[in-house]
Amino acid sequence: MLASQRDVGERQRDQMLADLAEKDIVRQHIKKLKALFDAYDADRNGTVDAPELSKALETYNFYLTSEQTYYTSAPPAPPRPARAPRRPRPPRAQCSTTSTSTART
Repeated sequence: MLASQRDVGERQRDQMLADLAEKDIVRQHIKKLKALFDAYDADRNGTVDAPELSKALETYNFYLTSEQTYYTSAPPAPPRPARAPRRPRPPRAQCSTTSTSTART
C-alpha cells in the first residue's frame, strides 16, 4: 500500500510540474506578444490603428488594399442600448393545504 501511495504522490508531483511548465510557456508567449504589440503601437495609445496595422503587416510582406484599410479603420459599432429593467413578478397564489376530499363507501 505504501508503494501505491508513493506512485500517486509522484504522479501528482509530475502533473503539478507539467502545469507549472505550461503556465511558464504561456507567460513567455504573452510577454512576446506584448512586446510585439508595443513595437507597432507607434503613438503608444494602447491600440493599433489602421496605419500602424498596415505598417506591421508590410513588415511581414502582407499589403492591405485601400478598401481593406478602410474597413480596418471603420469606427466601432455604437454601443447597444441598455436593457429595460424587468418588471417585478406578481406574487404567487398561495395554495390551500386543507383537503376537501370525501370518503366514499
